[in-house]
Formats: sequence, structure tokens, C-alpha cells
Amino acid sequence: MKTTSPYNTYLRRGLPPRPINSPGEAALEAALAPAKGKWLYFVSVDPESGKTKFAKSYERFLELKREFQANLAQSEQQGQDG
Repeated sequence: MKTTSPYNTYLRRGLPPRPINSPGEAALEAALAPAKGKWLYFVSVDPESGKTKFAKSYERFLELKREFQANLAQSEQQGQDG
């Protein structure tokens, strides 16, 4: 990441200077009453729809990450074509 922004945590240690984003009401409610499950990971696998999948294992997380990367590449290609 080459961005020199104070929010670039790859280049700068510690927390950014102020919040990156504010959670919405639904996110706050979900944090207070999370769904039951033993998931450790989540990936929004489809950048177009925002579809999110959950995984219990790191191996499954990597599969979901590859799915996201494939969908992202396809979305970017469609953007270039059309």
C-alpha cells in the first residue's frame, strides 16, 4: 500500500487519528446480541451484493477469500467491459 494517509495502518503504527467509520444501528444491535455460532471468520464474498459467508476454520476462510478475489476480478472486468 503506497498511500501515505494517516489511516494507512500498513505504514503507520498504532490507531488512526480518529474513527474510520461509525457503525449503524443494526451493527450495534448485532454486537449486543450476536447470532449463535462458532464462526471465527467472515468474508463479504460478493462486492456487488455484499453477500457475506462465515467460516469456523482458517482453511475455509482462505477458500472464501479466494471466492471474494474471483468475484472482485469478475466485477472489475465487467466494469472495464461495460
